[in-house]
Amino acid sequence: MFKFSKLSILTLSLALLLNTTAKAKNWEYVIKDLDYEPYKHQFNDRYILPNNKVLIKDGISKWQMKMGVINTDGQVLIAPDKYNHIQPLVTKDKQVYFAYYINKRLYKNNYLCRIDNPSICKKSVKRWGLMDSDLNVLIDAKKNKIEDIQNLILSNGNFLGRVLEDEGVDFFDYYGRKISYYLFDKQGKKVAGPFKFTNHNGGTYKNIQSKEYIIITKKNSNESLVDKDGNTIIDANYKQIIQTPYPEIFIVKDELDNYFYLNIETDKQFGPFTQYYNFYNDLSLVNQNGGWGFIDKNFEIVVPFKFSFGKPKVKQNIKIMKIYNQKWLAFGMDNNPITRLYDYIWNPYKGYIKVKNKNKYGILNLYGDEVLPVKHKDIKFFTEDGSYVRVCDKKSKWRIVNLKTKEKFDQKYDWIGSMKSGLAPVSIRGKYAYIDIYGDVIIPFIYDYASSFNYGYALVIEGKDWYFINSGGESTYGPFEYAYPFNENGYAVIKTNNKYGLLDISGNYKIPPVFDSIKLLDKPKKVFAQAFYDNGSKNRKSYYINNEGSLCTDLDGNTSWTKYSRKVTNGYKYGFKEGNLSKYKKGEVLLVYPEFDKLSSGFDSKRMFAARLKGKYHLLKIKWLPKIYKNVPYFKHLKNL
Repeated sequence: MFKFSKLSILTLSLALLLNTTAKAKNWEYVIKDLDYEPYKHQFNDRYILPNNKVLIKDGISKWQMKMGVINTDGQVLIAPDKYNHIQPLVTKDKQVYFAYYINKRLYKNNYLCRIDNPSICKKSVKRWGLMDSDLNVLIDAKKNKIEDIQNLILSNGNFLGRVLEDEGVDFFDYYGRKISYYLFDKQGKKVAGPFKFTNHNGGTYKNIQSKEYIIITKKNSNESLVDKDGNTIIDANYKQIIQTPYPEIFIVKDELDNYFYLNIETDKQFGPFTQYYNFYNDLSLVNQNGGWGFIDKNFEIVVPFKFSFGKPKVKQNIKIMKIYNQKWLAFGMDNNPITRLYDYIWNPYKGYIKVKNKNKYGILNLYGDEVLPVKHKDIKFFTEDGSYVRVCDKKSKWRIVNLKTKEKFDQKYDWIGSMKSGLAPVSIRGKYAYIDIYGDVIIPFIYDYASSFNYGYALVIEGKDWYFINSGGESTYGPFEYAYPFNENGYAVIKTNNKYGLLDISGNYKIPPVFDSIKLLDKPKKVFAQAFYDNGSKNRKSYYINNEGSLCTDLDGNTSWTKYSRKVTNGYKYGFKEGNLSKYKKGEVLLVYPEFDKLSSGFDSKRMFAARLKGKYHLLKIKWLPKIYKNVPYFKHLKNL
């Protein structure tokens, strides 16, 4: 076993902490030696577009900037010297178009000033054009009067654009000019319109991708539905049009704030109703005349409108509702109510429903028939297919019951876990073992604790040792001082040498044991645990662990990075650091070392970033996420090895 002197440990720890040499780059080149800076596409947070094109820009300020296009070989396809802006438009089938504009100066240097704030003026207007995926000009910006192209393009190339109008409309912009929106084809011909758009950011049009319908606002401020070819599907007779999971069914709201369901293929209508929950599992909950009930997607009433309850649970075509008298009622697969009321009804599992009445439990099938009577102290599902359950009697003893045959196993246990990998943990008088589906003991009663299997491994305790075993009872990983079973993502929290880490199913450390504690979260979504170090100190710091087993800084599973600079002899060098910290401190993790002349503000969704190095721009990709655990002084860790 290696022994470390205090001096060697301190030297090694400092080298690991600072690690400012560039021997092993944590980034790699994607495109290098460019004269122009790559530009991130703001709508999907990517540099590289689906057609392998990359936008570039030249110029410092927004008003001076020009944009162009390169390919992934770095070849300049459009130099950034004539278009003020280029905006990619991507259809649902990943076709790429490029909308672009040029600034056209007003006649004789006139100024255009806003009506609501005359101090805000401009001396040029935009003229938009359109290019195809190969950068062929479809609409020449110099030869048309399209002042704006919305970030919406349909599979046939039709798009929404804004133009100035001389007469005939009552729509005005901030500058008092008459404007209208139209649906244009990719040659610039008007297909449908005029439309009124009062708020560009307020969702006044919606692209319904399922069949490419567009909800637009007409002259009277009512909404209308048009298809991708500009044909009117629903006239502008409604205040609001709302989509459902079905492309042929829409919810409309009339002038009296009543709702209706419309099927645009059959012209069938249902309503009016005052409240609703949109369709789920082919059923919609609606309130009509003060009572709640269910309709199906054919607008047939499957549950009468006579109940009062909160939001229902709908699963496996079972409707579960809380009735006004605090009892729960379920409706089965045949849409007939299960007439008996229960104190609580769980969501169906594999064709069975667990119910509770007067602190007793039972099992129903999906038609509401009792499979096990409501008389047991507790019931839990045993097998993953739901065909076996664990039943607790009045003496708190557990046994296994086959729901299909009603057969009850003779052997009773103090506790029974769930069966996975063909085995289930059981306990008698404080000792744990594993049984198979027939109740035979496969791994004997030798453990002080045993968990269910997950990913082929189970956590057991024997004396002071915590370790993992396989289905053959063989020890695989451990021993540890403490551990949790493997979770659904394949990671287990372990404790060794009084430090906590994260183990994967291969037995490797996803996160080395360097934290003072790791706490599992009660309702995990994108993150499942929180890791702490410097336990008990005023400067205690924590990180979350996301479902990929990586350390992150928020509940959404993201790691935040901050651009920072370091002063050198002839100016500044730029890099990224982990966390939202205003100043660089000794010991922080550096994701990208401070060596760039210029750096983009952040990464795209593929962990790419743009930087300038020695006068040339590069598109780079991060090879790994920050090793946040380096924040922990390594001599503490090495001392315990």
